[in-house]
Amino acid sequence: MKILFNNFILVLFLTISLETTAQISTNRSFPPINGNKEDKKWYAHPDSTDFNFSISPNYFLLGTLNGYMGRKYSNPEENTIDSYKAATHLKRYIFDFIKNHYFTSPDSTDAYFIKDEKVAKKINSYFDQDGKIIPQELKDENELYSYILGKYLVYGEHLDENIYKIIIVNSFEGDLVYKSLKQIGCDKILYKIYRGYIPTSQVYYFEATPRMIKFFKSFANLKDKISHESILSYLEIRSISTLNDIKRMRNESKNKEFNRIKAAFSNDR
Repeated sequence: MKILFNNFILVLFLTISLETTAQISTNRSFPPINGNKEDKKWYAHPDSTDFNFSISPNYFLLGTLNGYMGRKYSNPEENTIDSYKAATHLKRYIFDFIKNHYFTSPDSTDAYFIKDEKVAKKINSYFDQDGKIIPQELKDENELYSYILGKYLVYGEHLDENIYKIIIVNSFEGDLVYKSLKQIGCDKILYKIYRGYIPTSQVYYFEATPRMIKFFKSFANLKDKISHESILSYLEIRSISTLNDIKRMRNESKNKEFNRIKAAFSNDR
């Protein structure tokens, strides 16, 4: 059986394998966020009981895309949304999502790809000719939450309590991830970069707001399926390990990360 090593599995690999020797920075130089909390009071709204948001299809899809070394499918003749190697549950969900939100029937006959001319054209408009994401100004909370939800489902993880993380691997989306988290109202963000590793990865640890936790939990079933599938794929690559070994290593790594990040956030209060 052919082993498929892609960006989804890289996230799991980085979670398990990397040690704590990476450089940590909480003061990365990003451009200032436009606007202020008085203008947009929903940014730091503490209550989640009355919170509902509408998915912004373009920004949700944008969040789910494989950003490794930039957008690879910008050729207009290709009409490719993305590649979903070793991600059957995600591919099925994205297929249904496109049908329900763009009112089109995408081509998913290929084992790994989803294609649609209209949707691919729209998604490609967010990238320049080199495959780099064009700087975005997300206009409202629906766009912000949709983008972060897409990132979390594919490249994120819940460590414990209200602490989450998003990993981007050799991607140009770091600024947009950071700005979106800040605009949503995440006051505690820890940026971590693994230098000297191939591939280079960036991790954004953050304390999620009550609103974020609410919509993350609403997608818990899908997230669990995506995560389990990545574990099985990783198991194929690391044939010396068993499923229980991988789960144990992953849980141990998560616990260490959680304690370390929680301590860092506590010291910064």
